[in-house]
Amino acid sequence: MGGRTACLSVAAAFLIALSSGNAAAQDYPNRPITWVVTGTPGSVTDIGSRTYAKVLSEKLGQQLVIDNKPGAGGIIGTENVARAKPDGYTLLNGTSGPFGSYPSLYKKLSFDPLKDFIPVHGLSESPMIMVVRPDSKFKSIKELVDYAKANPEKLNYSTTGMGSGSHLFMEMLQQAAGMKVTVVPYKGSAQQITDLMGSQIDLVLDYSVVVTPLIKDGKLIPIGITGRKRLKHLPDVATVEEQGYPGVWLTAWSSALAPTGTPPEAIDKLANAFEEMLKEPSIQKYADDNGANLMVGIKKDAFRDFIVKDMAKLKGVIDKANIRLD
Repeated sequence: MGGRTACLSVAAAFLIALSSGNAAAQDYPNRPITWVVTGTPGSVTDIGSRTYAKVLSEKLGQQLVIDNKPGAGGIIGTENVARAKPDGYTLLNGTSGPFGSYPSLYKKLSFDPLKDFIPVHGLSESPMIMVVRPDSKFKSIKELVDYAKANPEKLNYSTTGMGSGSHLFMEMLQQAAGMKVTVVPYKGSAQQITDLMGSQIDLVLDYSVVVTPLIKDGKLIPIGITGRKRLKHLPDVATVEEQGYPGVWLTAWSSALAPTGTPPEAIDKLANAFEEMLKEPSIQKYADDNGANLMVGIKKDAFRDFIVKDMAKLKGVIDKANIRLD
């Protein structure tokens, strides 16, 4: 009798625990969610995250609190979330550095992009715009490549750092086109734009928020988009892929990820909320105004596939060019 009573007690406890777990899942989220952003306050990443968070808070019925943890190109914030409690209340705005190029640029990272995180949803892809002066010798990618092939290492372009997006994209284009150009490193966008307009360098690759005003003023000429899609505010500027180099594309992308171990029910609710948010007209306008393409429909497994492919593609470019940051 005692044994039977004990068994019944265990069964009852199991059912209560199961019921409590189901109730907790249905109740999620029942308190604010922290969204760790690796950009500094006021940066493009920070402003974008806050724009998304406002709509997401309405979709989830709980506030998304932005927690800025900048440093080391996104590594510090990424490490922080990798070690966070996987309860659905800490998310990361993951970016294309830590989850794309860094595994190949650094010999060792303190986190594993694929093992330590669950992809929730891709957010946006921001391509660079390739710009030249109005008096440039070339007005298309073909003209640029033809010149570079005929004049090895005479064409120079700027980059804001070794291993940066502009550096990796130009390595990718050089490998595909069989040309050789010269990289000139800069500390930031402002000086490289000044030197381009002053004829010290031939080509700059930078993001829409930086170069679009100068394009509209006629001070710079766009010759190509580094992403997979054209930008809505520059519909006549073809991508590099469209201009004869399929597979040659690179974007800075942002996303939402959770620590491994986060309950599937929480991941599902978050993924659905992010999907709804990306379809909001206000979010679409924000993306268009800032030269980004939204990653609608790229969530969970589809987003993991995106990360895996991007990481593998960049590894090939980085290994061939022998680029290392440590």
